[in-house]
Amino acid sequence: MKERLNSRTMLPVFLMEPAAAEKTRRHSRLLMDMRGGGAPPLDEIKERIKKLRHQAVAQQDELISGLTACLSDNPDVEVALAEDAEQAVQMIQGITTTRQVAINKSSVVAKELVPELTRAGYQVIETYGEEYPAGEPRFQDYWQLPTIDPTIPFESVSLSRRFSDSREKSVRQFGSKDFTGLLGVNAVSAQDGSILLLQHTNNIREIFTQARKVIFVAGLDKIVRDFEEAVFQTRCMAAFGFKNVLLQFSVKHGNGESIQERPFAISPERTTKPIHLILLDNGRRTLRSSRYQELLACIGCRACGAECPISQFIDKPGAWTPREYAFFLALGREINADLCLQCLTCRTNCPLDIDLPGLILEARTDSLWRKKSSLTDTLLANPDIFERWGTSAFPFMATLLNNRLIRLLGEKMFDISRQRRFPSIKRMTFARWFRSHAPRP
Repeated sequence: MKERLNSRTMLPVFLMEPAAAEKTRRHSRLLMDMRGGGAPPLDEIKERIKKLRHQAVAQQDELISGLTACLSDNPDVEVALAEDAEQAVQMIQGITTTRQVAINKSSVVAKELVPELTRAGYQVIETYGEEYPAGEPRFQDYWQLPTIDPTIPFESVSLSRRFSDSREKSVRQFGSKDFTGLLGVNAVSAQDGSILLLQHTNNIREIFTQARKVIFVAGLDKIVRDFEEAVFQTRCMAAFGFKNVLLQFSVKHGNGESIQERPFAISPERTTKPIHLILLDNGRRTLRSSRYQELLACIGCRACGAECPISQFIDKPGAWTPREYAFFLALGREINADLCLQCLTCRTNCPLDIDLPGLILEARTDSLWRKKSSLTDTLLANPDIFERWGTSAFPFMATLLNNRLIRLLGEKMFDISRQRRFPSIKRMTFARWFRSHAPRP
């Protein structure tokens, strides 16, 4: 369902990004010296963000109504509610005049919309880190990272003044470039419609000021009560997500395309003025009324993925976080449910103490109920089958299972690794031994 909302002024958009180096160092010294000033204590920050997020989930319908009401008189804003990713892409098709879409690194865009955009024939330009040359990152693994108090990045991010004004100024002076900007947001204020975005490079600024058309996408879980809460939530993303950012900051994430090299080919008169805002459900309301409701409390900081050993192998595009893995599993999407190792590092690193390992286990169980188990899963889940075969054909079966050729065939036919060691097979099982030695009545 799409509804047009009107306004007297452009949608208030604010950008948050790391402050200048000297300001950051000054904040760091204040925090490390513990002599007044600086951010609140870490425990206080965590308790406040937990309360904020749980309230936002509980009041989601009320916040959606408040947001649409506050934008109802704004002619420079067009807002739509998309039930799923497919409907969101249909809305994007009705807005765009080009098949080239530049995106930021937001999960709601990169993981939820990009697959549908690609199927619809769009060329997706990934702009994060495109100003950096391709190469090996400075930090290969999380244990190489320096120890940083999360309160330092919390305090060091600064808030721009009406970032939306910079687009108006740029369009008047230069016009725009022939691509559509598709930006996932970090927080939206239901009270005044303010949009908050967190930037680590210059990609969001360039997309927003240079795109011919701009479309913001906000998951329903990103709507909070007011501007103060939106700023606080975005600061928490910067604070708790710094590890993940450092691991990927120096890697070129683009796909060979660059919006920097494109000319300003669209005149100011032909540049679309309205800002489009898509509120994306895509299963969030379903999760809110299920045992997976806790997933909606996530702020998207990606702290759970910094030390995850399997995040690079879940799916494409890009590395996935355990929260994204659990989200898609819970919604029954086609994704490998067997990858999580249950190492519990994601729960340890989550600032909101979301039980991601437990939710992944539940989603994995649901996934197994929805589909028929494969022969491999049946064999591995029922070792008594091997026990019956092995004891009835001992010692032939014991020799067979240790044969390299048989292990290779098993790997090809049943996808059971040749390196997997099976339990030793004996003629006398424990059950038989116990029955033979049990005292007679």
